[in-house]
Amino acid sequence: MFPPKTLKPRGQVRCFAALLGGLLLALAPGCERPSGPAANAEPPGIQKTVTPSAAEAPAVAPSPQPAPAAVPEAGHLVALPGADFEDESLRWDFSAAPGIAQISPEAASSGAKGLRLDSREDDTGSFIASARLPVDTDLSYRLTWQGRVLSGAGTNIYLRFFDAQGTELLREEGRVGTDKGDRWTAGRLNAIPPRKAVTMDVIVQRPNWRPPRYLIDLDAFELRAAPIVIKAPWAGTYLLKPEEKDRLTEADVVCPDGRVYPDWTSAGVPGGIPAMPVALTLADEGARPGEDISARLEQAAAKVSAAGGGAIVLGRGTYFLDQPVMIYSSNVVIRGAGNDKTRLLFRYHVPLGEVSFFRVKPGDTVGQNAVIEFHANPKNLIRLELRSGDEVISSRTRQDHWGNTFAMRVSARQVLGLLGEGAHVFTAIAEYDGGKRVTRDIGLHLSNEATGEIVPQQLGAVNFLGRGVVSERKLLAEDGLRGSRVLRFSDTHGFSVGDKITLVAPASERWRQLVGHASHWDIQAQNMYEITAVDGAAVTLRQPLRTAFLAVDGSYAQKIEVISNSGMEDLTLEQQVVPNQGPRGPFIAQTIWHAIEDLWISGVIYNQAWGCWLKGVTVRNTGRNSVYFPLSKHIEVRDCLLDDAIFKGGGGTGYIGFDRSFDCLMDNIEVKGMRHAPNSQWNAAGNVVRNSRFDGSDGQWHAGFTLENLYENNFIDARGKGGSYGHGLYASGPSSGIHGPQGPRNVVYNNDVVARKDCLHMLGSNEAWMILHNRFVTDNGRAIFAKEKSFDHVIDGNVFVLRKPVAQPVLLGLDSVGVELVNNTFYGVKPPLVSFTGERTTLLRDANNTVHADVPETLPARPLPAVASLFQWQRDQAAARTQKASTTP
Repeated sequence: MFPPKTLKPRGQVRCFAALLGGLLLALAPGCERPSGPAANAEPPGIQKTVTPSAAEAPAVAPSPQPAPAAVPEAGHLVALPGADFEDESLRWDFSAAPGIAQISPEAASSGAKGLRLDSREDDTGSFIASARLPVDTDLSYRLTWQGRVLSGAGTNIYLRFFDAQGTELLREEGRVGTDKGDRWTAGRLNAIPPRKAVTMDVIVQRPNWRPPRYLIDLDAFELRAAPIVIKAPWAGTYLLKPEEKDRLTEADVVCPDGRVYPDWTSAGVPGGIPAMPVALTLADEGARPGEDISARLEQAAAKVSAAGGGAIVLGRGTYFLDQPVMIYSSNVVIRGAGNDKTRLLFRYHVPLGEVSFFRVKPGDTVGQNAVIEFHANPKNLIRLELRSGDEVISSRTRQDHWGNTFAMRVSARQVLGLLGEGAHVFTAIAEYDGGKRVTRDIGLHLSNEATGEIVPQQLGAVNFLGRGVVSERKLLAEDGLRGSRVLRFSDTHGFSVGDKITLVAPASERWRQLVGHASHWDIQAQNMYEITAVDGAAVTLRQPLRTAFLAVDGSYAQKIEVISNSGMEDLTLEQQVVPNQGPRGPFIAQTIWHAIEDLWISGVIYNQAWGCWLKGVTVRNTGRNSVYFPLSKHIEVRDCLLDDAIFKGGGGTGYIGFDRSFDCLMDNIEVKGMRHAPNSQWNAAGNVVRNSRFDGSDGQWHAGFTLENLYENNFIDARGKGGSYGHGLYASGPSSGIHGPQGPRNVVYNNDVVARKDCLHMLGSNEAWMILHNRFVTDNGRAIFAKEKSFDHVIDGNVFVLRKPVAQPVLLGLDSVGVELVNNTFYGVKPPLVSFTGERTTLLRDANNTVHADVPETLPARPLPAVASLFQWQRDQAAARTQKASTTP
């Protein structure tokens, strides 16, 4: 073994941080394919000076929220021959796309002609290249275009850079998305040329891993160049120091290691999971093992809640759930005799050749807040439609992110708008590969006056459901700043003490430009709060805000009604695999899975829930997600086994984690055979996953600007092949056109992570993440990869083991400024340790990082941080403060 070499600090550097125009940074070879169009907006950036040590420069308090973004300068136009496809003498090279690429008037977004890609059945990919152009390495390049997908999935677009010998040095990737129809969408791709680059070209490449049978139009390419300016994407507000007293807020906690962290003391059920007294035994209500108890459970829940609440006890044995169970009342617990003694077998199924309407009967009255929903067998299903006579109310055809769809749901309000009140006959239609068509009719009465059942956004075998929004939107009159507990509205807001609200900051164009958000997701931030005081226009919240909710973005609040103080304990819930269904069926590209008959239904769902729990429960063989709690707060999952999912394809399945979930806790759980777990997405904030084991799934921040979540003391083995991307920890970014970028100050503390690809793979818009005291092991990947708008990170005290040597073991983006890389140990690495895309950026701090060229036969020990648990330390301190306050006269 070579002796270890300690890398010297890079010296005192004064640099400007982050990239003009939201420049896309190099996507490393072998990285997971992004999931959508690279239409990256271009924030103007706020110039920021970064020094190697805070002690060497005066602290400058940044603004408490990002400044409004202006439109960046576009730079000068670069001649790209044939960019608009009008002059056929300036043809691109179509030789690697014979019979597929054609110039067509039908493909024009403007002018008379455009480029059409029309695939054949035997198509195995296509490659179209522009002429090569000279490169100026002091300039950044931006490529824009118009694209649409008429059928099939999208395609890739690249800027490629070559050296003087014609060797490819770099390719930056963009996407034409997967939206169907004739709607043109603008695409954008930015790149910094390597210093050795001499020429460049534009290519359109349809990879051979994408299925044939697609029709894609492209037009109006434009290439611009501008001087490279390294400046911050926005003013950082989350990299805080204990001595910066004027910057710290109620949302910040200084821990004994001298770092400032988010406050996680509110994660989980407030005060802990209560021991609910027994209210009734279901056997006394007639339940027997071997029988369907779904209706009895619903009736018992309503009865128990009306009497003040308590536990519904199930005895030993196997009970059947032949329908999804809906629980609408608070203070209800379903309790078994033990997860090895009480078993609920979920058997709901729609046979092949049938269509069924869900929870409505012929002649029912349907109110405007209800839904009309029908289910069909999903095997080889390609289309669903709901009609009334000749009126098509809704239809959906199989496409990307179809998952294992078996249901269509239409709001009664939408139907009332089309048909009006009164009696109507509805026809549900399911179409299958091969032309088979199944229909079902039902007569219903629509009424503007009636109400209806609450439905979960994602159906589970057992569903705990709050009503959700019950008021109009109330706009903020002033900005709600990070760390504040006061919101100001107009005097007519109508909120009262004790109300629970949802607070939303829409994804305004200002914010989209700032962070490069190209996803369909239209919310930048969301959370749920309880009101503790009202003084005119001012409303006080129980907790401080974790991020800013700006009036300029149209931020608003609405009152919500939630289900609370309810849960499941000490039993096993299992979805039955459909017997005798025959072979799985063909692999379907749009679902990334085989055709199967089992229903895509989750285990336990908490929706619009507050202070609910799952304790001592095994969920086995779920159709979709074992336990899921969107639009919920203070949920706790403790001492549970979540064992496998039937469907392992795409479309939001096999997840264990948080989705529009706030201040929730998972503690001491074991997860097997999932895709993404632990997982945070869609504005999830303030959640904690700790002391848990995840076998086969990758840790993710999957979509939608999540922030201030803690993964602590977990074992994560991401090498599973059931949908894991293979990176130990993965964060989507602006180039993920479907998933979008991630938010600030997520923390990874004292975990043990095993990967087959990169240990930590961050696609961007990640501000001030803290990666501390973890052990990472990869079979064939980098230690760290960070793409665009990824800055102010602290990477301290970790051990990285790279079983195979890779070039650029730590590869950071050109705007990855303000990064501290200190006290880490790397095995299987030779210098240089750190590289930056564009070769123009440096680390803020680079100290005490040790590299070993060889990998030891025995894994090095996990780091031992001085504070074993951030979460427990914060809770202990909060408990001590409460105790002191209660005993102080």
